[in-house]
Amino acid sequence: MLKIRYFPRRAWLIGSLALWLGACGGGGGEATPASDAVIGRSDPMTQSGGAADPTCGIAGFSEQMLAEVNRVRTQGQVCGGEWLPPVPALGWDAALERAAAAHSTDMASNNFVSHTGSDGRSVADRATAQGYAAGVGENLGGGQKNIAHLMEELLASPAHCGNLMRPDYRAFGAACVRNDSTFYKRHWTQVFGQ
Repeated sequence: MLKIRYFPRRAWLIGSLALWLGACGGGGGEATPASDAVIGRSDPMTQSGGAADPTCGIAGFSEQMLAEVNRVRTQGQVCGGEWLPPVPALGWDAALERAAAAHSTDMASNNFVSHTGSDGRSVADRATAQGYAAGVGENLGGGQKNIAHLMEELLASPAHCGNLMRPDYRAFGAACVRNDSTFYKRHWTQVFGQ
């Protein structure tokens, strides 16, 4: 499952878009309204059973994720049949990383995937709480086994691909929290900042 949301600071009432990809994870998506349903509750655990790890146990997570996002951005992409030219690489932002980690932890703790947190907060609220004051956007994933799998599904979705290729983004943070007792197991959050 993948979800996308963009929040310019001046337009807080932008609707969300949930895109469900095919069971094989390779096709395009069909737009449906975002669901805020909570389907259970459990505690986020790493594979070793420790406290929530915002990297899903992936060594060099932030470096790998940023490198893959920047590879996509600097090559240009075809998103939904439309060519989007190369755009500038992003820089890693600690505040956006904390916002992503907080949301992935929330989703893994409460067994859901939604842009609205269990506390009712949006991506803009989470970024502001971490000290980030510019406009933000968000891609979410649920269940993808690694960064390459996540990026493959994001690029197969026109809306997510478009979010990755927005030329006004300059900063980026991401997280993945694993909880094997949840439906999706891995809860991915990418946060983009202007």
